[in-house]
Amino acid sequence: MARYTEVFADTLRADNRLCLAGMPGAERNQLPEEVQTEVVKYGEMNERWLERVLAMRDPDKTEQNQRRAKAIYAAVQGAQLIAHTRNDVSLYEEIIATYRESGLLP
Repeated sequence: MARYTEVFADTLRADNRLCLAGMPGAERNQLPEEVQTEVVKYGEMNERWLERVLAMRDPDKTEQNQRRAKAIYAAVQGAQLIAHTRNDVSLYEEIIATYRESGLLP
């Protein structure tokens, strides 16, 4: 999970960029339908991966892991967007640390 969140930080460190779906997702209504579909698939792929990681710890909590995976993906995307907007990767790192302290991120 630490490496997962670090990938988003690395993207910010590379000229303050957003993840592959961050910017297109924000501009969804202006995108061709095929691109919209791919942006959704990218998010769903991330959520499925997060679900599998969460299931390693709590295999009997399938529904809870699904909801938590969506929350984690949304939280990480949001943290990246806020840091991008302020051009401050340390803000992303601070937010992610807070997520860990609060228990949202394992």
